[in-house]
Amino acid sequence: MTKSRPDTKNLPSQSSAPAVNLTTAAVRDELTLIMRSYMGYGQAYSIAAVADAVDIDQRTMKSYADGDSSPTLATILRLFRFLGPEFANRVLAIAGFGGCIRVTPEDVSAYQLNSDASALVGALGHAFRHGHFDNKSEPEVIDDVRKLAVTVQEWLAERDQKPSTAPKTVKPRRR
Repeated sequence: MTKSRPDTKNLPSQSSAPAVNLTTAAVRDELTLIMRSYMGYGQAYSIAAVADAVDIDQRTMKSYADGDSSPTLATILRLFRFLGPEFANRVLAIAGFGGCIRVTPEDVSAYQLNSDASALVGALGHAFRHGHFDNKSEPEVIDDVRKLAVTVQEWLAERDQKPSTAPKTVKPRRR
């Protein structure tokens, strides 16, 4: 029941933005336009301020904004963090994706827990449905369940250390 990549060879293309050919040059050009709408003369941030915020050299940031070179994935992620979800959505729209929101580490932990639990339940359902659960696969399944139990325990321990930020529920009055 270990995690494996889903079989995507028979799926149709997921891109909803066929207008942009995803070549290196085309992506760099689109990214340059987006970056220039956030930084530089007359924009919300100077190139120097963004470079400082994402911890890169000002000349390097200028080369990204001028389209002379492309940022690494790590730099793009730091730009997402600094410039926010609107910037991230505009960049991801190049490939036809969007819907980014800013999340807290607690959110990520809850999402990861949900993802891990869902993946395990899905894998178990698939194994049962296709008759693949037997004494040969049982030790692997037990190992995966134990790993999930550790994740759940860690998540609960985090919750025990902090006061709840969840809204309090109010019971309706009986009439």
